[in-house]
Amino acid sequence: MNRYAALLCLPLMFALSCDEEIQPTSDFEISDSDHSDPILSWETIELHNLSLNAVKYQWDFGNGTSSTDFEPTLNYPQGGTYTIVLTTESVDGLKEVTERQVVVKDRVIKHLVLEHLTLSSLGLEPDSKVDVFLAIRQNRDNEGLPLDKVWYQTEMVNISTGDLPYRFTVSQKVILDMSALNGMGLSFNIYARLNDQTYLLGSNGFSGGSVGSLTVPGVPLALITSSVGGAFSVECDYE
Repeated sequence: MNRYAALLCLPLMFALSCDEEIQPTSDFEISDSDHSDPILSWETIELHNLSLNAVKYQWDFGNGTSSTDFEPTLNYPQGGTYTIVLTTESVDGLKEVTERQVVVKDRVIKHLVLEHLTLSSLGLEPDSKVDVFLAIRQNRDNEGLPLDKVWYQTEMVNISTGDLPYRFTVSQKVILDMSALNGMGLSFNIYARLNDQTYLLGSNGFSGGSVGSLTVPGVPLALITSSVGGAFSVECDYE
C-alpha cells in the first residue's frame, strides 16, 4: 500500500472505531412486594432493571432519595405520585435516561365495625342496651417510651347485641401507617359506659401477622379479637 492509499484509509479506520461504542439502554418495571394493586405507603416496591449494555446505574426515586444498585427496593412513607428516574452509563461513558411514574396510596380507615359484644362481665343480659364506643390507643411514643394516648375514638352509641354488626363511620382522615403500628404499640379497645363508669370490655394489641391480605377497597383490613368482651374489624379504603 503506498503512502497516499494509507492516508485515505485513516478516516475510514477512525469511523469504524467510533462505531464500536455501544449506546446503553435504560428501562425498568415497577411492582410492589405482594404483586397486587394498589401500591401502598410503606409497602416494599421492587424495581426490575431491564437495561442493556450499561455498567453504572443511577436511580432517583423522586422523594429526595437515590441509589446506585442494579435493582433497588424502596418504600414511600406517604401517598402521592412520584417520578422514578434511571440513568444508565456504558463503559464508554455514554448515558441513557428513562423515567416512570408510580402512584402510591395511603390506607385510610373508613369504618370500625363492632362484630361481637359480650356483656356478662357487666352483669347484664345478652340483649341489654348499653352505651358502647371503640378506641385505638397508642401505648408507646416513637422512641419506645411508655405513652397513653387516644389515637382515635368513635362516638358513643346505645346498642344491644341485636344491633350487631354495628358500623362506626370514622369522622376524620385516619391514615393507617403499617410500618409504625408495631412501634406505636397500638391497642384496639371496646368500652362500655354504665352508671357513670367506663368499663373496658376487651382489648388486643396490634399484631403485624394479623393484618392479612390487602387487595381491594372496602375489604376489612383485620379482625381484631379480644379474649373477652367482643371483637371489631377495621375497614380501609385507599386514597
